[in-house]
Amino acid sequence: MKEPTISVGIPVYNGSVTLKRALISIVYQNYKNLEIIISNNCSTDNTSEIISFFKKSDKRIKVFNQQAKITLESNFQFVLEKSTSEYFMWHAADDFRSRDFIEKNINFLLKNKDYVASISPTKFFKHPFNSKRVGDFSIEDNEPYKRIACLLSSWDANARFWSLFRKEHLKKLNFKDKSFLGCDLHYMIHMVLWGKFKRIDEGLMQLGKSGTSNKKNIFEIYRTKKIEFFFPLIELLKNSLLLTDKIKIKLIISYKILLLNYAANLLRIKWLIIKIIR
Repeated sequence: MKEPTISVGIPVYNGSVTLKRALISIVYQNYKNLEIIISNNCSTDNTSEIISFFKKSDKRIKVFNQQAKITLESNFQFVLEKSTSEYFMWHAADDFRSRDFIEKNINFLLKNKDYVASISPTKFFKHPFNSKRVGDFSIEDNEPYKRIACLLSSWDANARFWSLFRKEHLKKLNFKDKSFLGCDLHYMIHMVLWGKFKRIDEGLMQLGKSGTSNKKNIFEIYRTKKIEFFFPLIELLKNSLLLTDKIKIKLIISYKILLLNYAANLLRIKWLIIKIIR
């Protein structure tokens, strides 16, 4: 049986400090049948030179240089749209995966058709494993409303966004021109409506610390309306309610996002207090 091609999308902007390590963790995967798509979003550092170095020695790499800078979310959508295989995963310019990550996760998906995504144990760089904090735990209920409730059970880093996905479901939702707090979580709400998520016991996913979700001014970054000062997740709620026409699921989404919004406000207050004390 022929191994399926796996598409890896790498959106990058000024990633020179960590990009080399991130690319090494992909090009040296045990699983070789890869399509590696890099979108350079008008970087002003030496990101282009690093990409060119890898491309010269690896024909699997496809490079797209944006002519004008686009949003972070649009860049993620861009690499997804350029992919040609039925399996896809995003890889950030500061992330690292063990050499067996793709091999172990594609083997699981090939054997378990009711799962839409799979990820290895995930942690932040130089931090211990903590499934609740990073949000990589399995979601395996048969009922969609139970999967939604599990997904939105706590405020976490939404690590499962970096899973290996079945692209047929992923491409049904468009990230382009969407930019709001929790946009990545919106994608995962969409995906759990279609199927289950698995955290296998093998392999390793290591998250970098330079992503937008780690910035303490993240609430200000995405705030465009006065109401978002009190309800930072209002756009997440509005967009997520459009994903289903089932009242029961809409109610669960509403209730859970209201709880997450409360947790987000507590976190924001904590950061403000720390900032004032310092």
